[in-house]
Amino acid sequence: MKKLLYILIGAIAFSGCKKYIDGPDHSVLTTEMLFNSSRDLDNILNGGYGALGSTATLAGNWRVFGEAMADEVKMNLAEPTSDDPYTSLYDRAMKQAIYEEGYKQAYIAIQNANVVLYAIENGLITQEKDAEFNDSTRRRIMGEAYFMRGVMHFELVRLY
Repeated sequence: MKKLLYILIGAIAFSGCKKYIDGPDHSVLTTEMLFNSSRDLDNILNGGYGALGSTATLAGNWRVFGEAMADEVKMNLAEPTSDDPYTSLYDRAMKQAIYEEGYKQAYIAIQNANVVLYAIENGLITQEKDAEFNDSTRRRIMGEAYFMRGVMHFELVRLY
């Protein structure tokens, strides 16, 4: 009886998996799935604007870093805190002042801009696919992507 039970459990355990294993890979996102309309390109740009306006980039410490490095501000050096990036910048201790999150967010914005430009330049979005994707929409989206990529490269070179 035990032998029959083991055979039955083995048969159930090793059968029925083929349809799950041989099916399509749902974890892969192809470019055909990603780019269907100009709205998709706008959504990718919006993600880049989120990175551009992050507190780790233009909406945060980067606003003051240039002024601190140019000695345009007075620092409270009498009572510095351990997590104060401005004191590190003021002392020219750049290694302590660099934050990984600023780099990460900057390159997220650059990557989003590059993906949008790739989609437009390689014809992944055309007017045949999306009636709203006319010449003025294409120029607007490309201009925003070039601006986003350019401003993040400028800020990275300026600060680091």
